[in-house]
Amino acid sequence: MFSGFGTSTVFTGSYSSIYDQVPDLTRFQGTYTGAAGSVKTADTVTLTISGNSISGQGVSGCTFAGNFSAHNGKNVWDTAVTFGGAPCLYPNQRVSGIMVVNGNSILAALLLTDQSDAFVMAVSK
Repeated sequence: MFSGFGTSTVFTGSYSSIYDQVPDLTRFQGTYTGAAGSVKTADTVTLTISGNSISGQGVSGCTFAGNFSAHNGKNVWDTAVTFGGAPCLYPNQRVSGIMVVNGNSILAALLLTDQSDAFVMAVSK
């Protein structure tokens, strides 16, 4: 439970068997669209995955590119992305974290190197 700002929020989670699936790059190659954002900004993005590389662009014009690799043989992917220059909120800065693939959907949570902001992304084919 989280308490702060005069309110309380209960967070619950449950185990998903997708975690134990054998990591397989061929399952999620292609182009995805969806939402991405941080505490300070939000954008609609198009993301392309080819091999173990990620590239994409938001409607804002912000570009990003990076790569990923399987995390300890599980269906969770260690991910690192670098933003392009302006108009990105954090030009030329790197974020890293995890990405989870579930069918035709990808969820990612990434932190700036100094952990001053977090980025989340939810995209689908």
